[in-house]
Amino acid sequence: MTREKGRWRVLLASPKAPYVIAALALLLTASSLGNGLLIDDHFHRMVAQDGRGYLGDVRFRLDQFAFFPGDDGFRARAQDLGFWPWWGSHVKIMFLRPVTAATHWLDSTLWPHSSWAAHLHSMLWYGALVLAAGALYRRTLAVPWARGLATLLFALDSGHALPAGWLATRNMTLSVLFGVAALTCQHRSRSDGWRPGRWLGPAALGLSLLSAEYGVGALAYLLAYALVMEQGAWQKRALGMLPYLGVGAAWQLVHRALGYGVANTGLYTDPLHQPAAFAAALVERAPVLLASQLTLPFADVATGLPERFGPPLVLASLLVLGLFAWLFRPQLALERSQRWYALGALFAVIPSCTTFTHSRMNLFASIGAAALVAGFAERAVAATTRSLLTRTIAVALVLRHTLLSALLLSVNAAVPKKFANLLLAADRSLPSDPALAKQTLVVVNTPHVFASNFTITMRQHGDDYPGTWPERIRTLGESVQAVQVRRIDLHTLEVEVADGYLGAPLYHIAWTPRDKRPAGFTVELADSRFEVMEATPDGRPLRVRARFAEPLESPRYRWVAWQRDHFAPFALPGVGEGVTLPGTNVTDVLSKLD
Repeated sequence: MTREKGRWRVLLASPKAPYVIAALALLLTASSLGNGLLIDDHFHRMVAQDGRGYLGDVRFRLDQFAFFPGDDGFRARAQDLGFWPWWGSHVKIMFLRPVTAATHWLDSTLWPHSSWAAHLHSMLWYGALVLAAGALYRRTLAVPWARGLATLLFALDSGHALPAGWLATRNMTLSVLFGVAALTCQHRSRSDGWRPGRWLGPAALGLSLLSAEYGVGALAYLLAYALVMEQGAWQKRALGMLPYLGVGAAWQLVHRALGYGVANTGLYTDPLHQPAAFAAALVERAPVLLASQLTLPFADVATGLPERFGPPLVLASLLVLGLFAWLFRPQLALERSQRWYALGALFAVIPSCTTFTHSRMNLFASIGAAALVAGFAERAVAATTRSLLTRTIAVALVLRHTLLSALLLSVNAAVPKKFANLLLAADRSLPSDPALAKQTLVVVNTPHVFASNFTITMRQHGDDYPGTWPERIRTLGESVQAVQVRRIDLHTLEVEVADGYLGAPLYHIAWTPRDKRPAGFTVELADSRFEVMEATPDGRPLRVRARFAEPLESPRYRWVAWQRDHFAPFALPGVGEGVTLPGTNVTDVLSKLD
């Protein structure tokens, strides 16, 4: 048995190990090759191929992540067409990611009709990231087989499934890849005196930030490096950080000067413009993300839990982190690199808290976590520390981060296909005859506004979504709960949800909870009027009245409602009558989609 264990250590210590591990990562993420295009992917290709945005506005072909400009004119036109829902806020979602956009432009140029080739492209970037992480571990971890184990743990991390499997999140893979390159350059420059690292490191950081804002995580590790890995006077350490801080400051200035940023969306929190809100989000999300990284990936479902579960989950996460701090304390005391990885992961999770919790947001933190788990495993097999408890915990951790994680990585890498198929099924169930071009499509209820309103974008671009798009869309509400519909008069309907609309975080893309929708809130559009008749205590619509300019039976309108896994024609009730639309179990629907 000892010989077999020793053989595994020899294999992990082999110079070829990182290449074998990278190949294994590609094999496991190959389940993403059939994912197709999902939501943002359509917008990226539209901009890259046609140089236009959602409303036909002219766009620079590398400006693929500037989703919503946030100006009143754009919002008014979007609401008039129905792409933007009536309850939407003055949202601004503008990201400066030209490096990632260039890779999407390459996809649209070389293989414009082949989504599997684009996914293979993303997989290769992920393989490059695994190799880069392995190179970093090789230079910073002392024990050869622990370097290989850390590379394996990082490569098989199930939280990497979405960046590897959804084209729109390729930006995270690229950002971390260039961030790891910056860390390696800094280490070689400061420890080995490698002169090219002095300018290659800051250049790599610039590429990381221009791939995604997530590149701030690289700055987190660089700061931790100056605090932990370097020795000497603080002035010398600060001097080594100046080029990186300069790159970060320049990026931020350009980012703001060109009008990029986020505002008025519940999906993102801007730390600079919303410091109080971000501080609260940090307290709620950071412990959950870190504890999820080290144990089971419960961060993926934490966002969907009722609000009352938030404080207990944070407390439990803090207790878990306290336990791991106690377990890791010997290696942290003995090895400077272990302290660096721990502090770097702790710092790197901070920018991840700008959006809702999900294991993909741990991509930077997983670099440090893999090194810590590998260090713990190395200590567990050392002759002087072979306690039964230590070995048992080490085996459990390694099994969780290899066998279980590998299974989840392969399964979760294919999850985007489920959602893409759901949107495709939704689109195919909507009317597509030529008469629709002069009609308003009225969607009484939908599980998510993208399933209905995004039809305009999908049908205007891409062979997978043929058919006529409507002149306008009017979506009354989005909910997976049962909806009560009542006919008030010839022109008016009321819709009501027991717990109110917009309750889950994924409904906050077009709206922020800070932007209340109390009773009396009214939106006037060219052909319709929406009024919140009753609201929840936290300011969400509970009962909404929609009045249309023409009688509801007018041929100007085409009525549909969501039924389990598709849209179906909606039979208008008589005046004074009502109908109940059943709720939808999205998990059950997704599980039955091929």
